[in-house]
Amino acid sequence: MKRPERKRPSKKDRAVSSPPANVDLSQVAAKARYTGSAYHKDSPSFAGSAPRPRPVASICPRELSQQQAQVQAWLKAAILAGNFGYDWRQEFPHHVWHRVGTVVYEACLTNSGNGEYHGYPLEPDDIVEGLA
Repeated sequence: MKRPERKRPSKKDRAVSSPPANVDLSQVAAKARYTGSAYHKDSPSFAGSAPRPRPVASICPRELSQQQAQVQAWLKAAILAGNFGYDWRQEFPHHVWHRVGTVVYEACLTNSGNGEYHGYPLEPDDIVEGLA
């Protein structure tokens, strides 16, 4: 059986949005944690010693494989800057974006109960509407 193609998010899914009412972004950022995913790694990293890249998953740059603190800081900064989508799961945004130079990284909520995220670089033609 052929593996289905990766579902491309709609424009609405990749657009910066306002947080729900009464959300304190500093509290959200303080609780959010970047844990990573072996599905986006092709070498050992803080996300696990056994990489398991998926055929349709973008691969994170190897230079970030041991930079969990740096990526964690990017996640918190992106939340504080309001760089997240409209979809929230419990108290966390489902998608968060951060730009480093010309590369936009997307963090996706892995565990909504604990605020754990994994992330990956977007393709150059993947546009996040409203991202500064």
